[in-house]
Amino acid sequence: MGRQVALESPNQREGADTQVNCISGNCCHPSTWPAKWDMDCIRCIYCPDDAAILARASQIRVESYSAIIFTDYLFTGGMWTTIEVSAGGFEDEGLIVMDADADCHFAALTLYHEVRHAMQPAGMTTYDAEVDAYTSAERWAIQKGLNDSLGLRMTDEFGNEIPSERAIHDTVMRYYFNTAPDAGTPPTEVVRWLNVETNETQWQNVRTGALEWRPSQEGDYMQTNDVSLTGPGVIDSSEFSCSG
Repeated sequence: MGRQVALESPNQREGADTQVNCISGNCCHPSTWPAKWDMDCIRCIYCPDDAAILARASQIRVESYSAIIFTDYLFTGGMWTTIEVSAGGFEDEGLIVMDADADCHFAALTLYHEVRHAMQPAGMTTYDAEVDAYTSAERWAIQKGLNDSLGLRMTDEFGNEIPSERAIHDTVMRYYFNTAPDAGTPPTEVVRWLNVETNETQWQNVRTGALEWRPSQEGDYMQTNDVSLTGPGVIDSSEFSCSG
């Protein structure tokens, strides 16, 4: 399962008044977009250059909800506890879920991110899959003129805006592994299971696949697929088309 980070504050929508690179017409200016995204503004951003991405989305069940809340596990204070984590969207085996309350910038970015997950080869680690999805989505968003919703960009030596490898790494480590920014290296092991009765954590070596149970430590964290969704629901697949 691939998740998308949720927006943390309206301040991340700074620059939303900048015209984007899309088809000609008034719809290219965000001032014409609704406060919450709809398929008209999505098609405006994607068509015609990215019709193939919409066509791929049309082959996947896409749903939209005003609340996307995962129940994950965190070891803190000497015990395992559940925590609720908001997400901006996710992809899971033929299903894409998007935040119905997001603006058009963020919704367009989320759709690209999750379609990218759907196209990734099987067997990728969570770290590699998320770094790939965030990097690809940011590169596309820069080309489209979309704003830096998640703070994942930098300026290179020539003054070009590009995806920031370090910012993406730090976001993935913090959001998916509950790990503070480090030297920029991917995780060598990940939590696979837990035992709330014995306070033990099962770790898996990313390279070898070997499993090992250890006493749980403060901050051990495990994501789950346990998600609560609050309306509205399914988006008709015919909406994901540049024709008509």
